[in-house]
Amino acid sequence: NIYESINSSYGSLIDKVLSNYAKSNNQAFYKLLSLCNGEYNVLKAQIIATIYMESSGDPNLTNSNPNGTTDCGIMQVNTGSFNDALQYMSSPYKEQFAAASNKCQALINNPELGIAAGVAILNSKAILTSNLSELNYAYVNANYTCWPCEYKRRYCVLTSMQQYLNSIGYNINLNQQLCQDNC
Repeated sequence: NIYESINSSYGSLIDKVLSNYAKSNNQAFYKLLSLCNGEYNVLKAQIIATIYMESSGDPNLTNSNPNGTTDCGIMQVNTGSFNDALQYMSSPYKEQFAAASNKCQALINNPELGIAAGVAILNSKAILTSNLSELNYAYVNANYTCWPCEYKRRYCVLTSMQQYLNSIGYNINLNQQLCQDNC
């Protein structure tokens, strides 16, 4: 199972990032956590789902986009989102990311920083939404052109996330609204 594989490889880094965000009293992070019913395991599943969808756990992945931006690292943080990442990051990640002369390379070289930047982007989306289903919808539709194969992939990721949450004892309906989206 890809979830278990990502959790095995990066679970301790995800836990460390979440712990640092919690200690920082980052209000956007607490909004994100509240969308996950205040449950770290649900938020961790959200992060694992994002890693699965964006990079399949490959921290060295980059993707050049037609608009000239690049997606970087384990959570494929887009270069056009670097300001949002900085705005919603917490210490010590904010300082590390701000100081990096090549931010994309910093996300690739340091998966922990890549996870922290991805959580910051989730934080920014959490400010705009009121539930976990909307958060997934906002996140996965943020930078995609409407390609039919992407809809199927997003649906599969959310379905897998729901199955994972159910397997660890959380019965949350993610309300698979991605299939309802019209471009």
